[in-house]
Amino acid sequence: MDSALGTVRVFAVNGERFELSDGDDPGATLLDFLRSRTHFTGPKLGCGCGACVVLLSTYDAAADEVSHAAAASCLTLAHGLHHRAVTTTEGLGSSRDGLHAVHAHLGIRSNTLRA
Repeated sequence: MDSALGTVRVFAVNGERFELSDGDDPGATLLDFLRSRTHFTGPKLGCGCGACVVLLSTYDAAADEVSHAAAASCLTLAHGLHHRAVTTTEGLGSSRDGLHAVHAHLGIRSNTLRA
């Protein structure tokens, strides 16, 4: 979307709308954005361990389909998320709200997950 301030990139994190403009750092990673500009701090910098992995969803209007892919938020540029949806571990649930099946499985397998 173009505005008087330049191009605005719109995306969602766990269902919440966020915007980036040309004035925002084009080199900022999604992990930087999540940990500094949102209250979603589940993804962690761990370099190679998967602690920063999020789910990226993209809607293809021509096919009327949504595709999903796991992405390392420490390597994904936030400016490249226009019209995408990001789901972090908080978007899957919590021990307070009820664990998602993924959380439950990981918790049983490793006993290290803390939602």
